[in-house]
Amino acid sequence: MSDSNSRDVTQGTGPVRRSIYLPDKLDAIQSFVEFCRGQGRPKYPLEVYVEVSSLCNLKCGMCLDFSPLNRNRGVRNNATSGQIRLDQHLPQLTDVLKHALYVHCSGNTGETTTHKDFPWIIDMLGRFEVAIDFLTNGMLLTRELVELLVGKGVYKVTVSFSGATASDYEAMYIGGNFEKVLAGLKRLQQAKNETKSRYPLVEINSIGFKHHIDKLDKFVELMAAHGVSTIYVKPMVEFPEIMGELYGHRSVIRPWVEGNVVARAQDLAKAYGLHLYMDVDTANNEADYEQQLAQHRLLYETRSQGPLQIIPIENLKELALARQRARGPEAKQSFKVKAETNRAEPDLHPLSSTAEVERIMSFMPLVDIAAMDDPHCMQPFKTLYLCQSGLVKACNFAGGSPTLGDCSTTDALDIWNGNGYKSIHEAILSGSYSKTMCADCLKHQLGMTHHWIDHMLPNYLDWHIRTYGAFTIADANHLMAQLGPLGTNSEIVANHAAKRPAKS
Repeated sequence: MSDSNSRDVTQGTGPVRRSIYLPDKLDAIQSFVEFCRGQGRPKYPLEVYVEVSSLCNLKCGMCLDFSPLNRNRGVRNNATSGQIRLDQHLPQLTDVLKHALYVHCSGNTGETTTHKDFPWIIDMLGRFEVAIDFLTNGMLLTRELVELLVGKGVYKVTVSFSGATASDYEAMYIGGNFEKVLAGLKRLQQAKNETKSRYPLVEINSIGFKHHIDKLDKFVELMAAHGVSTIYVKPMVEFPEIMGELYGHRSVIRPWVEGNVVARAQDLAKAYGLHLYMDVDTANNEADYEQQLAQHRLLYETRSQGPLQIIPIENLKELALARQRARGPEAKQSFKVKAETNRAEPDLHPLSSTAEVERIMSFMPLVDIAAMDDPHCMQPFKTLYLCQSGLVKACNFAGGSPTLGDCSTTDALDIWNGNGYKSIHEAILSGSYSKTMCADCLKHQLGMTHHWIDHMLPNYLDWHIRTYGAFTIADANHLMAQLGPLGTNSEIVANHAAKRPAKS
């Protein structure tokens, strides 16, 4: 166990803590900047994802993993359902965490706060001066937890929440309690006010359901009253083949209809000092609206099972629960705390041969995977994803990606410097991608086409200044000016291409 585990638990969010790892953080930042300029690989990942739990206490209607409406529910997670044993992996994570800027305590599925040791996990990770954030459904924001989050200076809490009324919310977030989530948000707001703390920032991850957009202005008022700083409204992701019952609930905004509500919501957000970001399909005119609806209907007609109909939002919950009852006892297994997580061998090891890496990753030119412009993805250059089993992946978007090592037995930095990561990095800089890791993401354009480090750096430095006081605003501004622009993903790849020896 590393020496960091024996330190006393720190308290408070003001600059009363002693910074230990700032030089390590600056070393990692400098290394990434040099990478952006075409000089080698980053020495450390700047972001670490920790899959705290792949279990959930809700059965949201739109959730691919836990919705009772999903005919294939459970298929993706039966092999890995469980909760992380971080005590087994922490010694091997020490060097990575010393240099990381952010730790995201959320995986691709599951509810983070259901982990019985979640407070301990926050405490242990927080000792490495990382900006911690996590995604939650908000059902377990107890007084004890919110006081811990504020006291430990957690960077951000993102709550998955859609619906301005209890009936609208509970129709989709099956098992959720509207008033209970609001009470948790209010407790967090009060705890921050009592300590005059800026952190954790509170964001809402909202989905563009039609019924939600219709009352978005009321939702903004509600969130503003509960201490929320940012609302993201994202498009509803649909799975017609296995969840056809959700047909007709994805909003297409008509500026002359729903646009009036959105405009009021934006005005209210501005008045309350709240950021509202919209990423929902919008029609240019009536003909465009009808065409989008027709295309949407055709998608469901060709892929979904059963008759096509729009099920009223107030009937969806009962339909989902009826499906669950029909499944019998297995339907109750979605929330089951296990003492041990299921184990599996990693697909690759740090010392795997180049031939083995290429066989497993199946590198090929982008045009052979997806018909789109080269996105020059930078996620694997800044990301280490720790599965709840201890296995490591190179990207948070790649759900079924091959694993590159086992953090239960191997140092995470050795995995980062192993042949798996190196081969992925070299392939991307040469215009090739892994079919087994990247194909779905590239085809559906799920990943990020910008690295966003130029946005993340000042946010991290601001958080570090407020939490530790070892850095001043002037220091941060001077550092950012010294670093200069990092460039786009394409420019980074071009910088490396320019330094690559010419072929004879």
